[in-house]
Amino acid sequence: MKPTSTARRTAPALVLLAALAGCSAPPRHDGGPPDQVPADPSVQLSATPSAPVSAAVSAAPFDPAAWPTEPAPVAGRQGPVAVVVEAGYSGEAYLQRLAATWGVTMEERAKVDFPGRPAVWHRTGRRTADGSALSISATWTEGGDLELAGCTAAFSAPGAAEFLADCARLDYPGADPTASADWVRGMLPRLHSAFETAKGAAVDSPLRQSGPVALLLQESADPSPGGDNRTVYLIGTGRK
Repeated sequence: MKPTSTARRTAPALVLLAALAGCSAPPRHDGGPPDQVPADPSVQLSATPSAPVSAAVSAAPFDPAAWPTEPAPVAGRQGPVAVVVEAGYSGEAYLQRLAATWGVTMEERAKVDFPGRPAVWHRTGRRTADGSALSISATWTEGGDLELAGCTAAFSAPGAAEFLADCARLDYPGADPTASADWVRGMLPRLHSAFETAKGAAVDSPLRQSGPVALLLQESADPSPGGDNRTVYLIGTGRK
């Protein structure tokens, strides 16, 4: 199964799980039937070519130097490979603060186990009050180390830009949360301009490298009432 570029409102952790699933047997997880991933039923699994993927299924090392330096359509590009941000770092305090600030109800962690591949934990949350579709998600190793976090907001959601900027404030050791949030604010208008030029094709931002984390923004079309959406990914790179 090749990743599809169909643009839907996709929680970043579920994009990762879709990439892990490939076209093999369906995922199994704790506390639910073996033929479905635990998630909000309105979220569809549709990994774009540039969605972050696990190192466990990467065919070749990801080269950040080859990434476009200006916002560009995602088609035909391998996405970043998410690895542990830092051994022993879970990001739990960050997620709790983010969810509380924005009124996002988080589900319990769910373990997903694919045959022959490392198990992962993922957690998602969603807010739909007042027509503002906001979601948060994260993925950890089986040992509990954070690999990937992200947030998605409908373009029309009140406070969407500030929500995404706040999501970028991951507080891993050595982070500069303020600089990361400022980068998101500055990049969003450039990303939207490129999205309009691409006439609805999903568009990625340049990567921002910040120690062991890379930031990536993506804007994509969505015909549902929530409208087009934007996502910020925080991807563990294993770099210092």
